Amino acid sequence: MWDCDRHTDGSCVGFLKVTKIPGLRPATKGDLEEIHSLLQENIRKFHLNTILSLQEVEHWLLPRENVVDTYVVEELDGTLTGVVSFYSIFSRLLNQPVHTGLKAAHLLFVISTATNLVDLMKDTLILAKSKGCDIFSAHDVMDNSSFLKQLKFNVDDVSLHYYLYNWMCPKISPDKTPKSQGFQHWADFDGMRHLTPRESA
Repeated sequence: MWDCDRHTDGSCVGFLKVTKIPGLRPATKGDLEEIHSLLQENIRKFHLNTILSLQEVEHWLLPRENVVDTYVVEELDGTLTGVVSFYSIFSRLLNQPVHTGLKAAHLLFVISTATNLVDLMKDTLILAKSKGCDIFSAHDVMDNSSFLKQLKFNVDDVSLHYYLYNWMCPKISPDKTPKSQGFQHWADFDGMRHLTPRESA
């Protein structure tokens, strides 16, 4: 197990307490149109993509306490150049004398036209930790591979399969789709697990 509070150089302790990106703030209803534009512009570059309406963006990404957290990066001129969103699930632990539950955060979207994704995800992990999350998961889809290894996410052996009804679809690598496929990666705030990955069938 790897505990941040026992990390000898102390760097991880600071890493999990203070965000650094200027203009990073919780999203509001007034941000929805710009968030929608950022998402649609980013999603179009993938081989498999989703068309989201403004109403769907509001439903899925507008912050709700203990359900969904979304943050935007606002520049000095008021424009939004980044958005990151994750949802959280609380699971009760049985027969555990010390910990009664586990709160897991799962990445929905992370998009930036200005800020480095590694830096944005560092701050996202800090924010998730401040919300009481114990672990954070992200799939190796979209541009996520640009930060997973550098931020020391661990590879899990969970595979997700998406079925497109009766459509014929060629095999697509995870980095070419915004939908979750392939490996699942975990950043554990209290410890690290090393699991053997397996290929998606």
